[in-house]
Amino acid sequence: HPIRRSAGKGDKASSVTPFRFIDNDSFVISMFDKTYDGEYYLLRFYEINGKSERAKMALNDFTAAYLSNMNEEILCELPIRDGILELDVPANKIITVLLKKKENINDKM
Repeated sequence: HPIRRSAGKGDKASSVTPFRFIDNDSFVISMFDKTYDGEYYLLRFYEINGKSERAKMALNDFTAAYLSNMNEEILCELPIRDGILELDVPANKIITVLLKKKENINDKM
């Protein structure tokens, strides 16, 4: 799910892929945006084939992931191993994950 970054003056906009599903076409992303408080990125997706599946995602710039409810309240931390998040998803279930991005010194300025 590529997103578009704002281009700086004189720079061309570049396409960035902050995450991607691995070997699975059973999921559709319905939302990817910063949370209201700006502390996390919210990823909401759902299973579309009517059967339980294992979601496997490569998280490029994120160091932590949390299962959340629709109100962006953290339910539990999800394990990330070698940049990969794996999660069992029931049939037709909507999943909300909060992602914590690696801190960048430029983000603080």
